[in-house]
Amino acid sequence: MVEWGILAVVVLVLGGALAQHGVDIRGQGERAAVLSTLGAMRTSLVIDHLQRASQSAAAGKTTASANPFLTLQYLPPNYRGEMAVLQALEAPPGSWMFDPQSLSIGYMPQDPQWFDANTGTRILWFRTDLSPGPRALIPLAPYVWRGVLVN
Repeated sequence: MVEWGILAVVVLVLGGALAQHGVDIRGQGERAAVLSTLGAMRTSLVIDHLQRASQSAAAGKTTASANPFLTLQYLPPNYRGEMAVLQALEAPPGSWMFDPQSLSIGYMPQDPQWFDANTGTRILWFRTDLSPGPRALIPLAPYVWRGVLVN
């Protein structure tokens, strides 16, 4: 009887450790997806700038869309569209959004405890820089996702 009790405790401890490791893996996977989407968007902003520069030299001035998601060939499946900051707080976890008033893109993580921001917000916000040249995405705060800086 004692051996079965010890075996049960060992199985429970190993199951708990495995569950915690699964949460860590899920958090790392989501961070990788966020960084991949940000990288794709930054690349598409540079390509969009080059296309607009070549078109303006050939024909006439062309204007860029303020929404950087529209420069992507395919929208992310979890893109929820344009919404204000207060609406974004009600978006489902794991959602991308664009705030047309502040010209910022946002991402709400599936688990808000996965990142730490000095601002206390639950959403990672990146402002679209509209200075001359390729547009850039600048984080509004130093976001740290499970110990790794996201920018």
